[in-house]
Amino acid sequence: MIKRDMNMNTICAPVLLAMLCLPCTQAGAADTAGVDTSDWECEYCLFEQGYSGEIEAGIGHVSDDSFKFGEYNGLEDDGAYFIGNATTRYREEDGSYFDLRIRDLGLDTRYIGIEGGQQGKYSLFLNYDGIPHNISDSARTPYLGNGSDTLTLPAGWIPAGTTGGMTGTGSGLDATLQDVELETLRKRLSVGASFIPASKWETAIKVRHEIKDGQKRTAGDFFQSAQLVEPVDYVTDEVDVSITYTTKKWQSRLAYYGSFFSNDNESLTWDKAYSGFPNVATGALALSPDNQFHQFQFASGYQLSERTRISGDVALGRMEQDEDLLPASTIATPAALPRNKTKAKINTTTA
Repeated sequence: MIKRDMNMNTICAPVLLAMLCLPCTQAGAADTAGVDTSDWECEYCLFEQGYSGEIEAGIGHVSDDSFKFGEYNGLEDDGAYFIGNATTRYREEDGSYFDLRIRDLGLDTRYIGIEGGQQGKYSLFLNYDGIPHNISDSARTPYLGNGSDTLTLPAGWIPAGTTGGMTGTGSGLDATLQDVELETLRKRLSVGASFIPASKWETAIKVRHEIKDGQKRTAGDFFQSAQLVEPVDYVTDEVDVSITYTTKKWQSRLAYYGSFFSNDNESLTWDKAYSGFPNVATGALALSPDNQFHQFQFASGYQLSERTRISGDVALGRMEQDEDLLPASTIATPAALPRNKTKAKINTTTA
């Protein structure tokens, strides 16, 4: 920009300004070249590094027994219990980290989780989780052998058409009743890892092993119903594997999921408590069968514009169950079955 003064003399402002500032710029560069900035810190840029954590410990107390109060929290019994919770964290400048979490250490609901890795590269985890279900502590039954797959009546049992006429060893039904607790506890162990081998790619695997023990309520009948105690002895294994590709506009995922269930008890057998059906002494009830499920899934999406996105997924699965079939009847000479195994399969397709 060229300006003229009152005497009509011309002045070139940008050139003059550059000439005036050139010595200053050269001097400033020379002064800052030797400044040591290694100890400089940003007051408002706080990054967690090293170890940190919290620990909580103490004693709790429950005044009365109550399965309903402790149905899922593990506080069904009266008395004192240990309170134990803890969290530990570790962080490094390069993104490495480690987490340890402990919850309800003194109860059946205890949880322990460990996770570590390096952000943007890989992660590993290991978890344990307890899941109780307290159903009832006031159930009563005349049957012996509760918790097993065979229920028997007391010696000297006299059947009748109604419960009012039933006796055992010459006494009424009430004298034969015994307390039984209906409750289950899941113990779940999970382990997994994820890796980012290259930009835009991620692979992950998760494996879970679960044991469920206890006993719950079921029923059987000879045209007259009987409440029974069913044993619970389950094992479930699950596997989940996936590969993911992600860009700014396109995301895709290929995954496999497998579930494998086994029951240690194939059936429940019980003595007949009612009179009638003189040729039948016991009944049999099939319990949850061993089974497995496999599924492959592919999902993908693409961002066409800020307001338009196209996406879809397809999953192919198969359920299989090949448990031995029970006899058609508990009478001495039941009719023969057309085959001895279920050989059941279900194919699923979702899209």
